Parts: sequence; structure tokens; C-alpha cells
Amino acid sequence: MYLRFKAFEAKRYFRDPLIWLFICFSVTGVIIQATLIQKFYKALPSLIPLLQLYIPLENRLVAKQFLIALPIATIIVTFISIYLSSKYFSHNKPLSTIMFFYATISITMTTYTLIKLLSYYHV
Repeated sequence: MYLRFKAFEAKRYFRDPLIWLFICFSVTGVIIQATLIQKFYKALPSLIPLLQLYIPLENRLVAKQFLIALPIATIIVTFISIYLSSKYFSHNKPLSTIMFFYATISITMTTYTLIKLLSYYHV
């Protein structure tokens, strides 16, 4: 009986258009980030100002290899959001909606940071 109820919850979870919108948006964000990094990686200097907020000036420059962390962080945020929202979807749908909203903002800001960083170097 419990397995049937779980299957019904999963079916209801994947029918929600907000979940599919989030999944499509996050996959698009990862593809954009990976494409930009792959295309402009060689044109960037060895040290880049990736860390920009609330950090002293002398600590903002990092090696350009840390750019690979941006798509990885986006993938981690996506998986954690999907896991936690599927766990609490049937009990508290507004909480899942808020979690997806903040995860979407996080992915958007990560992509924006990468685009802004690449625009500094006119690549």
C-alpha cells in the first residue's frame, strides 16, 4: 500500500509544470555556462576576479580553473532542490515552490556572474 502511495506522489510531482519549468531552466543554465566556459577559457588571463562580493581586494583573484565550479554548483543546486522538493511536495507544496524560486534565482545569478566576468575581458 505504501509503495502505491509513493508512486502516486511521484506521478503527481512530475505532473506539476513548475517542476518541469525549473528542470528545463536549470539544464539550460548549465548548458549556457559550460558553453561559455568552453568557448572563452583560453582567452582569459590566468587569474580572474571570480569572487566579487564582501571579499577584500587582495583575495578576489582566483585561478581560472575555478570557473569549472560554476556549472558544478548549478548542478548541485538543481539536484538538492529536486530531492528536497520531492521529499516535501505532498506535505508542503508552497515550501517546494519557494525553494524552486530561490534555486532559480541562484542559477540566474551564477550565469549572470559568468557573463559579466567574460564581458570584462571583451571575449
